[in-house]
Amino acid sequence: MDRNKLTWGSCNSVKKYKENRYKNPDQRLVSYTERRLVRNILSRVLEYRRIILDIPCGYGRFSDLLSNYSTELVSADLNIYALNLIRDDHRHIYSLSFFEYVNSDILSLPFKCDTFDLVFCFRLLQHFKGFDTVKFTLRELIRVSRRYVLFSIYIENPLHRIMRIARDFDMNIFMISKDRLRSILQELNVRIIYAKRILPYFHANTIILVEKIS
Repeated sequence: MDRNKLTWGSCNSVKKYKENRYKNPDQRLVSYTERRLVRNILSRVLEYRRIILDIPCGYGRFSDLLSNYSTELVSADLNIYALNLIRDDHRHIYSLSFFEYVNSDILSLPFKCDTFDLVFCFRLLQHFKGFDTVKFTLRELIRVSRRYVLFSIYIENPLHRIMRIARDFDMNIFMISKDRLRSILQELNVRIIYAKRILPYFHANTIILVEKIS
């Protein structure tokens, strides 16, 4: 992923992506499953509303869901057009929680250590190239969290790769082995509380919840 090139170059391109990304039946299933799993995790670990960081928030796919568990929801993204759209589409959340927008690079977060009760990072890490960037990103997410980091990452899955080839999808997708990820997380001094593939055997995307070790 070229970090100097914005994912979307206009608000209209963000809207078009939002309308089409999960339009097909298989992708609707993926989206439904991801949201269900995220909701279940949040219900288990956040007994009370907390301060949550959503980065990258994109077009706000999880904003409504996260707002149900937050007293303060900070939506951050490198793309200013995504932030503009999320402001327009989620004005109703103002009545549910304190909703803040931040234009931010995930590799250099403008927040103090231990700021958020939970940091949420979904569908980003598979776009990075190499272990070092993924590890650095996870370290930064953990730094600004008081306790939990909930993220998704692609765990090596041969069938998923074959399916991407068959459908002529982008093959520049980063996947990591379970052992390598476990080693990185141990080095970053967090423990895995929850780990689940969204569609076992068929999809590489895996949802991980980690907790900082005191």
